[in-house]
Amino acid sequence: MKDGIYFNMPEKVYFEEKRLDATGIKQILESPTAYWFNSNNNPLYEEKKSTALIDGKIFHALLLEPENFKNKFKIAPEISKNSKDYKIWSIAQELPIVDKSRVKSFELIIEYLKQPGQVLYNDFLKNGFPEVSIFWTYKGVSVKSRIDYLTLGRIIDVKTYIKINSGNIDEYIKSYFYKYRIYIQMVFYYMAVEFACQNFDKAEGTARQNEFFRDLKEVKEYLTLLLFVNREIPQARVKTFTNNLCPDMWNLARKQIDKAVDIYKNFKDRLGLSAAWLEPVEIENINFVDSDFPQSFKDILEVLE
Repeated sequence: MKDGIYFNMPEKVYFEEKRLDATGIKQILESPTAYWFNSNNNPLYEEKKSTALIDGKIFHALLLEPENFKNKFKIAPEISKNSKDYKIWSIAQELPIVDKSRVKSFELIIEYLKQPGQVLYNDFLKNGFPEVSIFWTYKGVSVKSRIDYLTLGRIIDVKTYIKINSGNIDEYIKSYFYKYRIYIQMVFYYMAVEFACQNFDKAEGTARQNEFFRDLKEVKEYLTLLLFVNREIPQARVKTFTNNLCPDMWNLARKQIDKAVDIYKNFKDRLGLSAAWLEPVEIENINFVDSDFPQSFKDILEVLE
């Protein structure tokens, strides 16, 4: 697939493209070996279809492109899944099958969030396009991004979650943003849109989408915006992440992106994409020393003494 900005690209086509993305960048920073074995470069790789991942995709589709939901999922009939009729029906389906009750639950949450005073009341998820794919080359490496929703001047990412502790929701979101290094993803998206607007003459899409892209190229600044939505109850927050308000974290993201790209390039140049990326082990450095461990162990030691 050539470099460019693509509207209406099927999810399957996007994920089959062997390019480095934001998720890969975060994995490489942890372990190049983990990245390769969990990427489509590994011929034995199989996508992990966890309940959380599937629910996230369902919620995204209902929120960002409800008119296209029936082209992405098939709602299961209200008959026993152990019945012969259901098994015959399910075998014939090409789309992922979802329970009607789950869909209704997510639709209800979205409707609540559209009420006055709630985050979706102002309908900022309008006048743009969902699932915009951008393929480009950065520092000699083929990279890609798929933006949840793109408007004129807004790069929007939706994060659905299930809150797993009893703490304050705003503190939870701050922790979530930092723990999962969402800042890397948002800066990478910004870089993708910036590159596309500066280097591509047209988009792959409809006439209306090309008109939108021409207008986007005239925008001087893009606002990176996150929508955090609880998948169990109608609880959500909108947050912006900008260079002028978070210069240190923005700079950290740029440095970590560059570091990951350099590591990727080094492994690719040495091993290619087909061979497993195994990290060399430093045999000489095998000894634990006290300074390897956090201060907390010393605090415990002092109490025991």
